[in-house]
Amino acid sequence: MLSATHRATEQFLLSHKPQRNITMTDTKIKKIKDDKEPEATFSSKEQELIALYT
Repeated sequence: MLSATHRATEQFLLSHKPQRNITMTDTKIKKIKDDKEPEATFSSKEQELIALYT
């Protein structure tokens, strides 16, 4: 839920910031961030589960 809320907030802020040209670099940086977030979230949850059950 936090992740969904975070994404919604990020989208809101992105859509309301001053307009400027979106460069290819911006797109690549955003894609890298999007690719890394789920992995980090998953491993953090995985660590919590391991801590719970050990």
